[in-house]
Amino acid sequence: MCQLVEIQHSEFQTSLAETHFANVTDYGSHYTLELIELAKRFFIKKLKEKISQEQERIERLTAEVDGYVIKRNEIESAYKQDRVAEAFRGELAKAAKVAFDKGELEYALELFELAIEEDSMNAALHDRYAWVLFHKTDKQEQALELSRKSITLNPDSCDAVVNFAIINYALGNIDVGDEYIELSERLGRPRSFILLRKAIARFHQARNSPISDALVLYGKAMELLQKAARVHQNITGYDLKNLKDIRKYQDEVRRKVAILEKVSKKSKSIN
Repeated sequence: MCQLVEIQHSEFQTSLAETHFANVTDYGSHYTLELIELAKRFFIKKLKEKISQEQERIERLTAEVDGYVIKRNEIESAYKQDRVAEAFRGELAKAAKVAFDKGELEYALELFELAIEEDSMNAALHDRYAWVLFHKTDKQEQALELSRKSITLNPDSCDAVVNFAIINYALGNIDVGDEYIELSERLGRPRSFILLRKAIARFHQARNSPISDALVLYGKAMELLQKAARVHQNITGYDLKNLKDIRKYQDEVRRKVAILEKVSKKSKSIN
C-alpha cells in the first residue's frame, strides 16, 4: 500500500505510532498490526467525507492490495507445500523435519543422515539438509557437498541452485556463486534477485577487506543494487521482500562507505 500511494514505509510507521490507532507486534523480520475499534470507525467516517472520486480511488487501491495479498498467500502456500512434500516424503525425513522444528538439532541431524541413506536420490532432501547444516552448524564443507549433490541430482531445481550459490558466496567463492546465481534466472528467479544476491556477496566480502579494497567492493555492490532497483517488478510476495532488501543494503552500503571514508581521511591527515 505504501508503494501504491508513494510514501516511505518508515514515514507510515512513524505516523501510525503517533496516532495510537493500532496495536503493533514486532517479530524482527516482520510485524503485524491490528486496528483498534475506534480507529476503524474513524476511518469509515473520514472515507464518507471524501468526494466520490476519492472514495473510488481509495476503494480501488484497497481492492488491489487485497488481491495482491490473496495471490501472495496462495503462491507461498503452494510453494512451501510442494517443497516440503518433495523433500520430506520418507518417514525418516519427516521425523528429521519434526525434530528440527522442535529445536532438537542433534537428533534432527542424526535423522537427516539416516534419511539421506534411505532416499539417496532425493535432490530436495539433500538441499534441505545442506541448508540446515550451513545455517545451523559449523559443518560448511559438508553443507557444500550436499548442496552440490542436490544440483547434480536435479540441475533444474531453482531452490537448490540458489542455495548452492549462497553457500559458495559465504565461503568466499564469489565467481562460483555468480555462475550459479545467474543460472537461477533461467529457472525462474527475477533479474532483480540475481543482482541483489551478487551485491550482498560483495557487501559481506568488503567487511573483511582492507579499506581500499572494501571501498571498491562497496562501490560495486551499490552499482548492482541500483541496477536491481531499476529492473525490479512486483509480481509475487517474494518480490516485495527483495525490494525491501535492496533498499536495506543500499542504506547499509552508504553507511559503511561513510565510515570508511572518514577513517581513510583521518589516517591520511595523521600521516
